[in-house]
Amino acid sequence: MKIIYSKKVSEAYKTKVQDFCGVWQNAQSEFVIKTSGSTGKPKDIVLKREIMELSAKQTAKVFGLKKNDTALCCLNVDYIAGKMMLVRAMVIDMDIVITEPKANPFLEIDESLKIDFFAFVPLQIQQILSQNLNHLAFFKQAKAIILGGAALNNDLENAIKATNLPFFATYGMTETVSHIAIRPIRRELEKKVFQTLGDMIIDVDERFCLKICGSLTESKWLQTNDLVNIVNEKSFELLGRIDNVINSGGVKLDLEKIEANIFSVFKQLELEPLFFLFGLEDSTLGQKLVLVAEDCANLPSENELLVYFQKEMTKFEVPKRIFVVKKVLMTPTMKIDKQATVQPILTDNL
Repeated sequence: MKIIYSKKVSEAYKTKVQDFCGVWQNAQSEFVIKTSGSTGKPKDIVLKREIMELSAKQTAKVFGLKKNDTALCCLNVDYIAGKMMLVRAMVIDMDIVITEPKANPFLEIDESLKIDFFAFVPLQIQQILSQNLNHLAFFKQAKAIILGGAALNNDLENAIKATNLPFFATYGMTETVSHIAIRPIRRELEKKVFQTLGDMIIDVDERFCLKICGSLTESKWLQTNDLVNIVNEKSFELLGRIDNVINSGGVKLDLEKIEANIFSVFKQLELEPLFFLFGLEDSTLGQKLVLVAEDCANLPSENELLVYFQKEMTKFEVPKRIFVVKKVLMTPTMKIDKQATVQPILTDNL
């Protein structure tokens, strides 16, 4: 395995990469990895080396990765997605290009590099597609471009389909050592069905939330909070997280669905602010729907936005309040950090 550092990688980040690769090559048997905290308080997970190796080999088999291929690691190596890119490179004996996590990692990569395997969060691929379509040249020999860590909105999914490149959405978490299911993103595929990998089998609990079992979970059932529609014991449709549903005045509101509608309104206005929804405690409604959006040029006022939303959405889907912030905060894994962004709003405005 050869490590190739891109432009502007700090010495501190290089040290993180080298330290992890060093302990792996010295046959360390267990690794403590912190969850991202995007769906709850961060916690430490202990993962066994043999399970991480199994995951890497499973990915290699599915995507045809082999010795002397090249992978790009632009995900934070403090967390599972970045660490597993390093593990795959070491287990498969691939070369790996390292860049520190950024919205558009291609800005710092030598354009002459030929890369076979990519992994991104949706925010990164959204930036890549919106900033410079010439960046698609990086993908010309890709065996696979995998996306994970957050849901894809319909507009981004359609933009990905238009590239006709080997993109795959993934499903997984720290506890499952990265992805355990994938779905190709193709023009001809309307249904968003994930296929599990290896010996992973699936079921649901009484809430219709996914539970999974296989070698990567050490043959133990792992319960999630992800609502799914089971197609068969090896495939499912992901409907959203049960904790992304709020009850407002007796009406259940699916935040991911409403966020997709808001994204479409912003697109009509030719705006692309980062934003999210959350349920704010309310004495009358129980929870009221609130929108937080990052400030950007030409962003309409709260009242103007509400008028636009009322034209395109049902009365229950229209946010009760809109807060504009200077910056939507991100976790180290480049996911929106709702809790950290919302806290000053609650303190200053409510």
